[in-house]
Amino acid sequence: MDPLGPNDFGLGAAVALRLLQAGSPVVSLTFPGFDSHSGEVLDPRPGGRPQTAQVVLLARTLSGLAFALQRTADPKAPGRTLWDSTVVFVCSEFGRGGGAIGENGFNTPNGQNHGGSDHDPWSGWPVMGGPVRAGGRLLSDGSGGGFFQQNRVFTSIMKAMGVEERSSSYLPFGTFPPIPGLFAGGG
Repeated sequence: MDPLGPNDFGLGAAVALRLLQAGSPVVSLTFPGFDSHSGEVLDPRPGGRPQTAQVVLLARTLSGLAFALQRTADPKAPGRTLWDSTVVFVCSEFGRGGGAIGENGFNTPNGQNHGGSDHDPWSGWPVMGGPVRAGGRLLSDGSGGGFFQQNRVFTSIMKAMGVEERSSSYLPFGTFPPIPGLFAGGG
């Protein structure tokens, strides 16, 4: 992916914006390259991109997405933008960190796996958009290194979208209770 030129993610983001304009309640985008296990700080592979560069690209992408959503009229709400009704949730099927990570930041004592870390169920999950009421704050539940488990963010989004608990057999609200105050109307 060339960060300065056309790319699949940029094209996907443009399609996602159009789907939101058309009324789609959920849109998913994929930003690849984070499951590296090695070369996270310096990537010696030809064409490799360390996580330090990936994070910069992700920040630029999220800034561009916020810019576009804030300037695109919401066809369902005259006088409002898509930002006002959209939640952007950055997630992964895993986190990095936890008990497997040593003081050096890697999952081996001296980084012999070429400077990488392993999977962990706890991580930070950036969330932004008009309905987000906890913006700019780190929310913590006091476990998992202070982070919420991602399924609690998922149930919070589902509740804010109006999904009733009895309709949620995949993510039972009792097991993964929604985070109070995360979203407008989300409990």
